[in-house]
Amino acid sequence: MRGQAVALLLTLCACATGREPPARAPTAPALAAAAPLPPPTIAHRVLALEHASLPGAEDVSATLDAVIDAATARVRQASLAGTERERAIATLSLIARELDAQRFVYPGRGLVDTLHDGLADLLIDGSALTSLAQQEDNLANEERQRLLRDAVRARSTVFHVADCDVLSLLYLAVGERLGLPLAMIDLPESGDAFEHNYVVWPLSDGTIVSWEATTGAERTQPDDPHYATEGLFSRDSLVARRANGVPMTEDEVLGYWHRVVGSTLRNRGLDRRAAAAYREAIRLQPGSPVAAELLVWLLASSPDPRVRDGAEAITIAQRLVADWPGPDRLYLLAAAYAAAGQWDDARTTQCRAIAQVRGLPDDGTCEGITIDPDDPTLGDWEQPLARYLRCQPFVAPRHAEWLAEGWRDYLGFVIWDELAIVAEPLPYVPPPDACPAADAVAPP
Repeated sequence: MRGQAVALLLTLCACATGREPPARAPTAPALAAAAPLPPPTIAHRVLALEHASLPGAEDVSATLDAVIDAATARVRQASLAGTERERAIATLSLIARELDAQRFVYPGRGLVDTLHDGLADLLIDGSALTSLAQQEDNLANEERQRLLRDAVRARSTVFHVADCDVLSLLYLAVGERLGLPLAMIDLPESGDAFEHNYVVWPLSDGTIVSWEATTGAERTQPDDPHYATEGLFSRDSLVARRANGVPMTEDEVLGYWHRVVGSTLRNRGLDRRAAAAYREAIRLQPGSPVAAELLVWLLASSPDPRVRDGAEAITIAQRLVADWPGPDRLYLLAAAYAAAGQWDDARTTQCRAIAQVRGLPDDGTCEGITIDPDDPTLGDWEQPLARYLRCQPFVAPRHAEWLAEGWRDYLGFVIWDELAIVAEPLPYVPPPDACPAADAVAPP
């Protein structure tokens, strides 16, 4: 580099004076240029996001590179024949087999929060391995079953535990490296169905190959099992608005992952950083309402006064109610009004949410909805109204308590299988009356 700089300086001087630079002495042949690094994939971008956003995130980029390189090599070395669909399925199967060879397994119980978690080396004891082998998605994969059986005998095999979005992201990364038209689908949480991701490969005839990343096999169930959220939105309307159920662009995948990072930060009590992640998720994935819902609830309920912002929460929630009508969005709007101290609006809006849940006319009044704020049996929809009747907003408890309360609900989910714990509901504590005399209202 120093010789190059001197040569450049001499050339510039010669141009300025009109003289030719002196001839340079012959040099040894230049070293062969290093092979250029391949461009970063979507998985590398997600890993960089997590590394920059999550305190203490481990550097697992070498593992990611090794996985992508091995899967890419496996596909390139294969001779694939048949129709376009058959070749697509064969290619996806090769990627799946390499992920199996790299010992990626589906957790079966609980979820994996981040790509870092999925790429981290993990030793699993024999009892846990036996349990993993009985998990439905792992049972559907014969190669994974063999690896799990071998690991039980070896007693010290390293695994990577990954769920649907992490595994889908790895398929996308390999697809980018190979120039394949792979995309990720996001299906929303609805009723008892959890949010789910899988991979699609569009074909030239207008059809698609749907691929279940968790099992490493073609997806045989319909592509839209979770669509009728609250019965208010049709499949076509959700697809047209790019809310979910469509092949995601790179920006939308990054938006999805900013949401994942935001929720991980919230779980760690880092509300300010969570809010920033949710805002970026909204920018990158504007068609989905999920990040906006999470941001409204954070702004309306955070115990951190630097984060809590009723006015901004109202603005976002009003837009949600207009674009995505339904009781859940009204619930959020009522909480936002309460955070801003707009008690009449909070009460009326929560009554509207209750009316929709109960199938009553949504006439903007509390007619037909009678509650006693001191009633210990009030349900989840009525308790907020009791708070608003007494001019009390909801403030999330300190981080340790908030996390414990969340785990009470989370551990009751069926994804925990035999580890599931169904806890008794937390007792309802009637809110004290904080309303000035002028604001006091009789319970509806």
